[in-house]
Parts: sequence; structure tokens; C-alpha cells
Amino acid sequence: MASGGADATALVWDVRPDRAPPDATPGAYWDALTGRDGPAAYGAVRALANDPVVAVPLLKERLTAPPPPPEQIKRWIAELGDERFAVREAATRTLAHQGAAIEPSLRAALRAAPPAEAATRLTDLLRELGPRSAHNLGAVRGVEVLELMGTPAALTLLRELAEAPADTLLGQEARAACRRLAEVGRTPFP
Repeated sequence: MASGGADATALVWDVRPDRAPPDATPGAYWDALTGRDGPAAYGAVRALANDPVVAVPLLKERLTAPPPPPEQIKRWIAELGDERFAVREAATRTLAHQGAAIEPSLRAALRAAPPAEAATRLTDLLRELGPRSAHNLGAVRGVEVLELMGTPAALTLLRELAEAPADTLLGQEARAACRRLAEVGRTPFP
């Protein structure tokens, strides 16, 4: 950013938030990438793009993790109606991070006419699915980190992510990033 003063001086300011979140752990980075706080997410993207030692393993773990088994999804859904508030909250947070893959399970559970508390939580979770879900935000921002980083390890992971199914946001974003990088000659892809 540039600013000018009445005394004819001009100053150039570096306003990029390349700094890590206050709690610069992999978990804090992931929370920022999947969260709704735009400035925090942008800061995490920039900080991770400058730290491949942390970023590549974190993104590989989070973006290539297999979906949880159906039995586990059923347990989390059942916990939405638990009598303990902390259990309901933990299940809600966990389900919110699973992405669109669990949508059919959530819809089936809602059709089964659960208790009011569970029905409300299921309805809220279904409303949150889509482009702004935590899972999708993590995918889009994670791909952005890898694209900005451009190291050999980041490009290898990006190529791996580009092989995700065509109907997934992660696969679409990774393929788009690969195309953009190929256009400027920054990828080893054939």
C-alpha cells in the first residue's frame, strides 16, 4: 500500500498478513483455513505458503484423509441428541468438518424424525453444506496455499489432489490450480 502526505512524502507499506496465527500449531492453521474469519484465513494461507515444512504435511493429512466409516458418521449423528451439551457440540463441530460426503447421511437422519434438538442441529448442518462449509473452505484455501508455495513437494501434492473425482470441489480446484501453474510454466506436469 502506498500513502502520500501533505508534505509531498510518499510511503510504501507492506500490509500483507504473512504472520502465523497467535497459536501457530497445525491445528490452529487448519482452524483458520476452514473458518469464516476471512482475515485470519488469509493470514494462515500466506503464513503456510511461506512454511512448506509445516504446510505440506498438514495439507496432505487433512485434504487426502479418507472419509470416516459410515458407522462413525452414525455415531456422531446419534450424539447430536445426547443429553450432554458438550457431546452434542463436539458432534456438531465434527460433522461440520466432514463436508458434502455426509449429506445423504444427514438427510436420512432428519427424515427419521429425531428429537427436536437433534433435528435442529441436523437442519443447521445441512444448511451449512455447500461452498462455505468448513470442508470446502479448507479445500479451496489449501489448494491456494500449495499453488502459492510452488515447491516440488507442494506441486506433487497438488497433482495428487487433482486426481480427486471430477464432481468434488477439491478435485476441481486442484485441477484449476494445475492449469494456471502450467500456463506460466511453473509445473512439472506433462
